[in-house]
Amino acid sequence: MPQAPTAQERMMRVHEVLMRAVNRELSWIQAADILGCTPRSLRRWRLRYQKFGMHGLVDGRTRGHRSPRWVRPEAVEPLLRLYRERYRGFNVRHFCALARREHGLVLRGASEGLRGAPLDRDLYFYRALAHAALTNVDEAVVDFRRAKLLEPGGAALAFEEGRAWLGIEPRLALAAWRETLERAAQRPERDRRATAPGRADWYRRMLAAAQDTSAMRPDLRALAMDDRELLLVFLESASTNEVQFEVDKLLLDDPALVSLNSGQRAAVLRHWARRGDAARLEAAFKEHPDWLETGWPSLAMALGRRGAFAEACALARERVRAPALPQITRSGTAAELFRMLQITPTDVATGYALYRAQIEAGDETGALLTLRKMTALRACPAYFHYLEADLLTRRGAWAEAWNAWDRFLLAAPGDRADSGGPTQRQPPRERLPAR
Repeated sequence: MPQAPTAQERMMRVHEVLMRAVNRELSWIQAADILGCTPRSLRRWRLRYQKFGMHGLVDGRTRGHRSPRWVRPEAVEPLLRLYRERYRGFNVRHFCALARREHGLVLRGASEGLRGAPLDRDLYFYRALAHAALTNVDEAVVDFRRAKLLEPGGAALAFEEGRAWLGIEPRLALAAWRETLERAAQRPERDRRATAPGRADWYRRMLAAAQDTSAMRPDLRALAMDDRELLLVFLESASTNEVQFEVDKLLLDDPALVSLNSGQRAAVLRHWARRGDAARLEAAFKEHPDWLETGWPSLAMALGRRGAFAEACALARERVRAPALPQITRSGTAAELFRMLQITPTDVATGYALYRAQIEAGDETGALLTLRKMTALRACPAYFHYLEADLLTRRGAWAEAWNAWDRFLLAAPGDRADSGGPTQRQPPRERLPAR
């Protein structure tokens, strides 16, 4: 950051410009423009120089005190960092307006509010966010601590504190998120309801919030160290190398995966099949045939990745539990139903009735085209994927059939013969202070 010129430096500069004006190298207007003053002020400098010499060129208004606009460099640095990290590209006027409105006003408003309500959790939280945005680290830490003390059982404030520190102080973000997991684990039994976020839900949010901060990834992985519940969440977004590393580490500690329950084992095998070493997974199933009971979908995926589509389809057809099919609610011939579907292409009831009419008429090609129209819909019922997979398997189109089986397994995990582990639900929400 450039420093303001000292009094000696300014005096020398005024002397140099003044002498060039006296020697007619510059006009008085040009000289005044260089020094940032009016020609009248410059003529006064000349009179003072003629009367007092070099001492007359010292600005008496600043002798012994600073300009009222002088600001300490350490006070300006947070604003510069805020501009570089959050508002780069804004012009000065817009940046100053945002800094005052979003941060300065929050600080003043929260501070004034706390005078009348010194135990208001939200006011401490808002003021902490503003301090963090301005990188007033010590003040932000104190206010975040006060807010959390006023809500001892909630994990939401600690999570939001971690989000505020991302990109500013990663070590503080990690500490806040570690506290989030601790608070989630220490919830009173009466609060452990289905609508309240659990440790896995908070950890999933952490991974999503830090996905653009690669430096946080190893630290977030460390939070799941020796924690099976969090490890499964980590594997959901893990890369191929990360999945294989975690699987190798898990097998080293527990080769038969007996420390996992059936749902956890099925989830690990599923991630292994999709992004790990498929050949090693097939070999592991031969060593541990008991895994087949809950992990057969993963074996089928591994076979599909190897190109053994016929084997994968046979395994899926043997193990999958057929889904419940709807009642036919549309009547008419195949031709009439086809015209109805042309008019309302998203009507799944008409699509199913047309498929059944085409199958009864022996038109498997037409039935397959109808199923493909239905499975292309965004809200396609899972049973259409099953019907398509079954029809393609009977026709021996192995590669297409396996793709259909794979889509069915993803769309309806509850219809596997093993009920293959819990489906992933959307994390519930806990009330957060409105920003």
